[in-house]
Amino acid sequence: MKKRSVKKTRKVAKKADGYDSLDKIAITAAVLMVLVALGLFYNLGNVGKAIAPPAPPADLSLKESQNLDLSLYGQMEIEMKLSSESSISNFNLAVVENDNIVQYQLTQGGNTMAYGLLSQSLENSGKIYLNDDDIGDMQLSLSGNILTVTNLNYVQPDIAQFDLYDSELNIIDDDVVDAELDQEVSFYLNVTSPSLPQVTVNIDGTPVAVEETDSGSDFVLVKVTFTPSEEKPYPVTVTANIGGEETTKHYILAVDGYVYELAEDGYTVNLHKNNGVYEAIYELEKTSDLQPVSLLCRELDLSQEQDLVNGLNKILTYQRKAEQWKENIPSEFQSLTTGEGYLFDMKENTLTFTLGCDSKPQPETPILNLGWNLVGTNGYKDTKVGDLQTSEGEVAAVYEYGNSAALNVDELTPGKVYWIKVE
Repeated sequence: MKKRSVKKTRKVAKKADGYDSLDKIAITAAVLMVLVALGLFYNLGNVGKAIAPPAPPADLSLKESQNLDLSLYGQMEIEMKLSSESSISNFNLAVVENDNIVQYQLTQGGNTMAYGLLSQSLENSGKIYLNDDDIGDMQLSLSGNILTVTNLNYVQPDIAQFDLYDSELNIIDDDVVDAELDQEVSFYLNVTSPSLPQVTVNIDGTPVAVEETDSGSDFVLVKVTFTPSEEKPYPVTVTANIGGEETTKHYILAVDGYVYELAEDGYTVNLHKNNGVYEAIYELEKTSDLQPVSLLCRELDLSQEQDLVNGLNKILTYQRKAEQWKENIPSEFQSLTTGEGYLFDMKENTLTFTLGCDSKPQPETPILNLGWNLVGTNGYKDTKVGDLQTSEGEVAAVYEYGNSAALNVDELTPGKVYWIKVE
């Protein structure tokens, strides 16, 4: 577990008396080293002026930041989602003021996760890393007596919440409605919001009628009935309008088990669901170019795919951290993983392989590094460009592999391969 608190440095002009802000930062750093040597950060309650009582808990999954008034409080419980994680984590922040220097310690279950010093000349902790990835999770900043705790990965929650039910009003937790070709299917949508929402539904791009079966001041339950005429996945888009503000949710009507399909030149991917088990089938045809491939789910062990390996001249991928190409099999790598973009140099005219997904495929992409990243997105739903995570910098351009121009896209499609530039 990383225990890092990265401090911000700044270039400042030298003062006339020869005593500038850089000198202050150096002195503060020296004090920090002495305090660490004495072990004071592990016993904050016995150092300086302890400030009590604890502040009310802060839920940083619901808002981006929370202020802690150091003239009143010295502790605060914090709830938040860390980068690359879906569950809520709990932390305790303990703070002590000592000669205008604020000492902080962040713990989880009795384990120290981060500690450091803040003052009016060193007012920002920088990014604090609380799990094993390279994305900062929290930041502390000091202004006077106010310490601000910021969740660096905060995402504004939707104003409306959606729940999907089958025809018997059993909850459906994977956003997929099972259906049969030419057979009428019914399902229910429950939408809750601060006030009564107006709900519209589109299936395969066409508006469909909904039947309101129940409602209240802050919810509505509607029934949707539809008869599919093709054996394919039908996209279902539900929109809730609350006072002119819209929230959208996407589902899939899987006809005869077809959850997702992608058809490109020489490259077809179909995701099937059968008795709750997902399976991705890849069909490739040899073209004049390298064939871009990304996995919808789990790792593919090439030692168990001899037919695939024998049908290829080589596989290429791009190592993001090293910024260099990695190629050949099995000398360079023995498996393919989700989130990476691969280029197949095919020997055979056609190739087929199947991925048996261990669980429901989830939409994920790897953490992007500075420079160029060759990646894919897994799962069966598009990934928003705004949801991509970077170790540092920001996404500057997105190219679909094989397209010479930067794409003005909002979402990445599962199974495709993209060049993404981070600056």
